[in-house]
Amino acid sequence: MGRARKGSALRSHPASCRAGPEGKAMNEDHPSPAGGTKDIGCLGIVALCVAIVGLVLISRDWFAPSPAEVKAYRAETAKRAEAEREAEQNRQFHDQYLNGLCHQKAVCKKFAEVRQECATAGSFDTCVTIKLGDADAATINACTNDGEMAYVPKEMPDTIGCWVRGLRH
Repeated sequence: MGRARKGSALRSHPASCRAGPEGKAMNEDHPSPAGGTKDIGCLGIVALCVAIVGLVLISRDWFAPSPAEVKAYRAETAKRAEAEREAEQNRQFHDQYLNGLCHQKAVCKKFAEVRQECATAGSFDTCVTIKLGDADAATINACTNDGEMAYVPKEMPDTIGCWVRGLRH
């Protein structure tokens, strides 16, 4: 016996390849066991695609937001954006406040050293102004003689916190 070529048996018996449970061929001419035809055909596929596209187009109108909903959404978005801007401004103000406290703490510490150096000077105020600078010399009233702040608010960062703030700026 000779060997059959690959696929030649299927070509010679096309109905046997699609045989149903009773041995009957299942193709366009013969119904499937469920009662319909096995192949839908090109026309059926096109009709199905048209139906799906139609449903998508119709449902787009069903689920689209109304103009009132769009207006409410835009108002809510604007309100949220304004709240975020305000929160950012408050955060920046608070950061500047804490940076100012850290700077004042450093000025007070420096004032304790400068106060000792300027004790024998002819003009104490002039000596302090020269050693601290005009801006920092104007804030020494918030310092005690031993180099601490006269009033320490509860938000005052600790030494490490001030050091980290100094690295960022």
